[in-house]
Amino acid sequence: MIELPVQRSQLRPWLVCESGSRWLTASRRFVPAMMPPPLSASIIPVMPDRITAAISGHRQAVIVWSIQSDDLVDRVDRIRAVSIASPHVLQIAAVTDLSAPQRTVLSELRVSVMMRHVEELPRWQRLIQGYFADSLKHLD
Repeated sequence: MIELPVQRSQLRPWLVCESGSRWLTASRRFVPAMMPPPLSASIIPVMPDRITAAISGHRQAVIVWSIQSDDLVDRVDRIRAVSIASPHVLQIAAVTDLSAPQRTVLSELRVSVMMRHVEELPRWQRLIQGYFADSLKHLD
């Protein structure tokens, strides 16, 4: 069976901000199956200081923020900036070593999901499909 190339109108950015590759690898593994057909994810590693430029012009996007206690302040500032400038973006926090009070800070921002382990990502398939459901009505 010949697979047709994905049309640009069917691609949705899935941006991963982390210093390593743990969440990028997990996204590449799990996200394609989580997207509602005919949409596809364009999974891209992005440095936190480039996130605003990366989501510019997109009606929908998902950002996975890898957050550790030593970069919490910077990530909170960037999450808040995205929440204000682009409230339509779905933000996911991948928290590994945060305390309960630190996680509470994130819960007060527009973070839709907090995960500790990469294996949790597929559990959010219904949320992801629901988020992208509206765009299925407007495909070319």
